[in-house]
Amino acid sequence: MVATQLFHPLDIDSAPEASRRNLNAAKANYGFVPNMLGAMANAPGLLEAYTSLTRLFKKSSFSALEQQLVYLTASVENECDYCSQAHGFALVNSFGISTEDIERVRTGRTPKDVRLSALVNVTREIVRNRGTVSDEAARDFSEAGYQPEQLLELLIGVAAKTLTNSLDHLSPVELDEEFQEIQ
Repeated sequence: MVATQLFHPLDIDSAPEASRRNLNAAKANYGFVPNMLGAMANAPGLLEAYTSLTRLFKKSSFSALEQQLVYLTASVENECDYCSQAHGFALVNSFGISTEDIERVRTGRTPKDVRLSALVNVTREIVRNRGTVSDEAARDFSEAGYQPEQLLELLIGVAAKTLTNSLDHLSPVELDEEFQEIQ
């Protein structure tokens, strides 16, 4: 296991030309370039793949809140501290999810809301079981009002988080101060 940071975050000026467009878009979106995206900028293809997947997942039938919950769940399952904190921060500060529900996801449980609980469970199984979902989780997902095709859309979100989660394991990324305080 690599414990040292192999790839330091790059800023717009120090990044390869092929990464700058995506870093400029991140800065416009967040007001700063998150360290994770700066680290990805070391490999422009990786940054492009990630930003493409996130753009596609934004176009899915999942709400922005649900997308963040998928990202959080995948990151928890993949044991990515950076992403778990960043998506927990977004859920609390942008979507009003309770810190209790965030803690429930982080400790292997689910949010109290039945629909969100079904989403967390099925996402957790996709990550944990490499795409295999139990009949029970699929049934609960359907009974919560989700459509079968949404299982396929979940793969986009899980794929995006696999990239960032794996990068954080390969080369730990320092959490941005902007993501450190859950309000």
